[in-house]
Amino acid sequence: MLGSLLPRFKKFTTTQKFKRYFPIFSITLLGFLIYSNTFFGSFHFDDELMLRHPNVANLSDAIKNLTHTRSMGYLSFSLNYFFHSREVLGYHLVNLAIHLTTAILVWQTSLLTFATPVMRKLKSFKHRYWLSLLVALVFVSHPLQTQAVTYIVQRLASLATLFYILTLYCYILARLKKKIIYYLGVVIVGVLAFLTKEITFTLPVAILTYEWFFFHRNKSFFKQAIVGIIFAILMLIYVLSVYDPSYVFSTKIPNTGETVTAWTYFLTQSRVIVKYIQLLLVPIRQNLDYYFPLSHSPMEATTFLSFVFLASVLGLAIKLYKKYRLLSFGIFWFFITLSIESSIIPIKDAIFEHRLYLPMFGFALFLVGSCYQLARIFLGKNYFQKLIFVFSLIIVVYSGLTYRRNLVWRDEITLWTDIVNKAPQNARAHNNLGLALKLAGNFELAKIHYQKAIELDHDYIGPYNNLGNIIALEGDLDSAQDYYKKALIFDPERTEVRTNLGIVLFKDDQFMEAITQFEKVLELEPDHKLAKKNLEITKFKILLEK
Repeated sequence: MLGSLLPRFKKFTTTQKFKRYFPIFSITLLGFLIYSNTFFGSFHFDDELMLRHPNVANLSDAIKNLTHTRSMGYLSFSLNYFFHSREVLGYHLVNLAIHLTTAILVWQTSLLTFATPVMRKLKSFKHRYWLSLLVALVFVSHPLQTQAVTYIVQRLASLATLFYILTLYCYILARLKKKIIYYLGVVIVGVLAFLTKEITFTLPVAILTYEWFFFHRNKSFFKQAIVGIIFAILMLIYVLSVYDPSYVFSTKIPNTGETVTAWTYFLTQSRVIVKYIQLLLVPIRQNLDYYFPLSHSPMEATTFLSFVFLASVLGLAIKLYKKYRLLSFGIFWFFITLSIESSIIPIKDAIFEHRLYLPMFGFALFLVGSCYQLARIFLGKNYFQKLIFVFSLIIVVYSGLTYRRNLVWRDEITLWTDIVNKAPQNARAHNNLGLALKLAGNFELAKIHYQKAIELDHDYIGPYNNLGNIIALEGDLDSAQDYYKKALIFDPERTEVRTNLGIVLFKDDQFMEAITQFEKVLELEPDHKLAKKNLEITKFKILLEK
């Protein structure tokens, strides 16, 4: 009798191990393969600013400032810098590890969702294992995720999402298991999320929405959600105490030269969100830096139609609530998690793909859930096997697009050439392509792109300064001075430009004028090392000539 039971017991344990580890293995393998061509890609765009941030270059400063906004993100960069300096491989490996861990959390959170009181009574409950895995595979393979994974500085978005979803995961466990340790996890991980990026400030709203969708039944919502409400109040107090609104407010949108207000930003975001939905459904012609002019009136055709479309999507979410709770929640998650960056807070860049990293969870839930319901209705017998086949094709397509998209991120020239080709009216793209070409030694082509940037945006300071730098290197000091002076008309307090002007004046033997420029820089920025050094050199030169 015992002998006959042993094989069955062994088979059972093997199956259980497979079911536990297969999703982790498949998510990790797929993610590693499709991002394997990014490991030696260069630093890009704001990556250099990140490396020069005082909380990155000095690990002790990063540790001291752990209560500041985005401090957890900068601590992770600082640890990278401590161990890898400017070796790009280490940064890419950490970004990928965060992405894979987040995708595994997406799988686990989806699986737990099917165990909630609302979901476990539905027919989809018996397919929860594979449906949850499909959600995670969509999350890990979708090509829109590349900007948050391959673009190193956007680790802020992916790490914040990791903490965000982990907080929700702890909350679901707390509600299901009623153990204090999980409630403590909600608070601890929630604070880590808030210390990573501002997008996590919607976390209390997301938790209460989840409570309403998957735990709320006939009892008082207040009694059921008391822990979530207390958490929301505490986190709101915390956010108000540490948040600095000036960190994200701006007055000018790059590439257009227009002044942005809360109203014009709100109107513009209606079109941006429609663009996001299009990219989620059909991820083609991706771009790091979209050219996206502002909307000025709700009666503009594209703006009005965008509002109508978004109202229809929200109406669909409300209509789906009773019968298709998971699909409705996916839509609400998308709008809630996008609300910080796509509402009334004017951020200097209207649109960026990495802002979809957190909302992607909601899209993946909606995509998998809606396809499952459609398969049940239209595919007849063996509908679930057919659904798995369809999603296998979708994930293969996503994976191919992701791998191909990552090739664009190889270096600065390939990246900014791609942007210029897709958005030739983008002044910033021309300026940054010029910078990349200059570093590669192609001065003539760099100057063409700087001139194009000025033509597109007359008061864009960067290309004036960059043109001055190239022309100064070529020896035409008078023309270089002209470009620096034009830049200073638009921003007299730009210390980098004023320092460059001072250096060129010194080379042109205009020592007193050079001193004037260096002293002005030090009035604006007393610790400016380059201005201090050149001021001393200039004064010493005058003494020698006397």
